[in-house]
Amino acid sequence: MKILVRCAAGLLAILGMSLTTQAQTAASPQSPLRPLGLSLWNSTSGRVMVQGSDTASASFMSNNFNSFMAIVNNNLGESAAYSQASNNTLAPEKLFFFFDYAPRIYFLTEGAGYTNALGANICDAETSTSPTPDATRRFLVYPNSQSNKGQWGGDGSSNRTTAYPLQPGDFVQLPMITRGKQLELFLIANMNGSAVPEATYYNQKQQNGDNLLHMVAFFPPNSNFVILGFEDIYGGGDLDYNDLVMALDVGANNAAVWRNPQGALPK
Repeated sequence: MKILVRCAAGLLAILGMSLTTQAQTAASPQSPLRPLGLSLWNSTSGRVMVQGSDTASASFMSNNFNSFMAIVNNNLGESAAYSQASNNTLAPEKLFFFFDYAPRIYFLTEGAGYTNALGANICDAETSTSPTPDATRRFLVYPNSQSNKGQWGGDGSSNRTTAYPLQPGDFVQLPMITRGKQLELFLIANMNGSAVPEATYYNQKQQNGDNLLHMVAFFPPNSNFVILGFEDIYGGGDLDYNDLVMALDVGANNAAVWRNPQGALPK
């Protein structure tokens, strides 16, 4: 049986944990949307932060952002069906943590005609052929994932509004994920400005109403990141998987295991 995500555990150690010691700057305005009635994992630490506003994000913008965007443009072009990234791919349901780490998600771009949101959960990994999402344990990462610099809509500016609250490189710090837990990500799709979505798509197809893969994942060269792309249309639409594109920092140890799943696992 495949190891699949079933959300059976809540957030762990979300208060009092040490994330990034340098100051971060919260983006303004923040989206007021709360789709599915979900909240941020933490009303302060879980907000969208401005790109480059702490040491880690400044390093990301200087050392990773441009090369990651080149990879995205080469693999997730608008209306070009994704086949397989030229870099190492990762089965999107296998965001399983072998080492304790507090991951961070950086927004790269979006090519959505809809207003979408990103949610997450920290789950136990259990063997199941029909995983059931636990609606009581989920939280929001991006309550609204639209950007003025997205490929559809917006004015191409660096202005933030409640309708277009993100800019490339903005980040959200996630809580600590302990060894043995798995990260579930889901796209809350087509809210039509009302925070009532048309559908919710998970990072494994068995949980999706159309039984279709709605998220792809692949590795940039020589990094601790995984690039993630979502498709937001039921049935796949154009299958370009660029309706929300992010870079997930999972730490050097987890990345090493994910890149070499046949190697020796940590004890």
